[in-house]
Amino acid sequence: CRADWAVMVRTFDDITPAWLTGVLGVPVTGVRVEPLAAGIGLLTSVARLHLTGDGSAPDRVPRSLIVKLPSPTPANAIVVRRFRYDEREVGAYRDLLAGADVPVPRCVYAEVDGDGFVVVLEDLADHRPADQLAGGTADQARQVAVAAARIHAAWWDDDRLALLDWLPGPTHPLVAGYGELFELTWPTFCAAHGDWLTAEHRRAAEAAMTMWDEVVARFAAGPRTLVHGDLRLDNVLFGADGAVALDWQLAALNCGPYDLAFFAAGSLEPEVQRWFHDEGVVAYVEALGRDDYTVDDARADYRAGHVLNLPNPITAAVAVEPGTERGRRLLEVNARRALTALVDLGF
Repeated sequence: CRADWAVMVRTFDDITPAWLTGVLGVPVTGVRVEPLAAGIGLLTSVARLHLTGDGSAPDRVPRSLIVKLPSPTPANAIVVRRFRYDEREVGAYRDLLAGADVPVPRCVYAEVDGDGFVVVLEDLADHRPADQLAGGTADQARQVAVAAARIHAAWWDDDRLALLDWLPGPTHPLVAGYGELFELTWPTFCAAHGDWLTAEHRRAAEAAMTMWDEVVARFAAGPRTLVHGDLRLDNVLFGADGAVALDWQLAALNCGPYDLAFFAAGSLEPEVQRWFHDEGVVAYVEALGRDDYTVDDARADYRAGHVLNLPNPITAAVAVEPGTERGRRLLEVNARRALTALVDLGF
C-alpha cells in the first residue's frame, strides 16, 4: 500500500492519468471516473476508476480500481475530521491490513493530510454486494462472523496495536466520548422519531446506557484486537471465499465481539438478529480458534457490545446529513434495529 506519492487529490476531477502513473509506478494513459455508492458512502465519496495503459505494462495496469475521497457535504466532512475517521482508515490500510492474510481488499495507495484523504483499493468486481436496507440473511451473517473472526485472530491481544496513535482504544475520547454524545442527542432523536419509538425501546436504551462506564472498563481490560468499528452490510462484499470487509474509517482497538454486535444491530432484521445472538456468536468463536476464549465469553462480550454500539445509530440519525432518500431510510432502519436488539437481549 503505497504512501509516497507527493500529490494529494481532493476531488474526482483531480484524478488524472499522470497522478495514477505516480501512484502505480507504471504508465497510465487514460482514466474514466464512475461515481458509486449514492446513499451508501454516507461520509465519503466513492468511485470506480476505469484505467487504460500504453501497452508497455499490460499486467501491471489494472482495468479498474476503487477510490475514496472526502464527502463534498461540509457537515459530513466535519464529522470525519472530528472523529479522525480519515486517519483511522488510512492507518488501517497502510499500517496493518497491507499484506495481511485477512479478508479485506488490497490497498494500492493511502494518504491523509490536514485537509483531506485518499484511499485507492483493488476493485473486487467478482464479489457481490448486499442491501443493508433489506437486511442480511442468516448465511450472509454467518459469513460476516467468520470474516470478523479471521481479522480479529490476526491481532488478538497484540501489544503493538497500542503503539499506533491513530488507533483509539475503548477509553479514548473518540470512543468513550460517544456516551456523552448519546446523552446530548437522545432527546432530539426521541422527538424526531416518536412516530415509531415505543416505550419498550426507550426503557431498553436508557437501561443499556447506565452500563456504559462498566462496558468501557470491561473492554479496556481485554482481550483486545483490531476491530472494524463499522461492520455493516453496506461495508461488506461476498465472494466465493466468503465475506470481505470494506471501509475502515472507524477502525479501533477494542473487544472483538463489538464488531458482531455492531453488525447485528444495524444489518439484520429482528428474526435473523435473534438467530445471530446465538448461532452467529458460535460461528465466530469456532472461526476464531482460540482455546482461551469460549462461547460464553463471546456471548457476554457480544451483549456488552450492543451497549457500546447504541450511541452510533442514535447520534448518526441526528448528526449525519444522509444526502439521499436511501441514506435517510438507512439511518432510521439502523436505529430501529439497534433498539429492537436491546429489547430482545433483555435490557
